[in-house]
Amino acid sequence: KQGQIKLSWEKSKAATAYALFSATHVSTEGYSLPYQMNSGFSPGLTYRIEANASFNINDYISFSLRYLIRFGNAEEDLFQKWTTEAKAYF
Repeated sequence: KQGQIKLSWEKSKAATAYALFSATHVSTEGYSLPYQMNSGFSPGLTYRIEANASFNINDYISFSLRYLIRFGNAEEDLFQKWTTEAKAYF
């Protein structure tokens, strides 16, 4: 079972941003999970917060930032991930 809420913002085609909060509950009582559902989620409750911002400098250059955090009783530890990306189109 999964529920999520997403808030997003867009300024024409120059910039976009969003924040996402989701909760995923995995239970294996009485049935087996398909591999794609079990991958990355242990039995129990996992919370996930993701924030993303993307900027188009011009028609050829873009830049994005993304932060992800996962926690809950299904997680062994706090998981955090920070990524950045720059693209140039020729």
